[in-house]
Amino acid sequence: VTSTPARRASQGETIEGAIRRGASDASAHAASSPTVARHLTFSFDMLGEAAKTREDAEGYWAAYAHAIRAVGASAAGSATALVAPGLSVKLSALDPRFEPSHRPA
Repeated sequence: VTSTPARRASQGETIEGAIRRGASDASAHAASSPTVARHLTFSFDMLGEAAKTREDAEGYWAAYAHAIRAVGASAAGSATALVAPGLSVKLSALDPRFEPSHRPA
């Protein structure tokens, strides 16, 4: 059984699935409250990634590039950036040695 908060946090196993789920949720809100639906937006987060090797980082880089293109395409026609969907990027996924406290001088 999935509770409402958990459903909101796990939109899909792929970015395309998450975008479809978000669109479906927005349509459901539009039916009951068009005003709320106009201001509804989504932020996507790829969970669990942290690069341990250069190969990991390259894979995550490609996955993020794909997700950025998909989210951008889904935002086409958004009235403003305030209601366009977004994507959270974890810097630790893009480099196996990313440690904020150990930046190069």
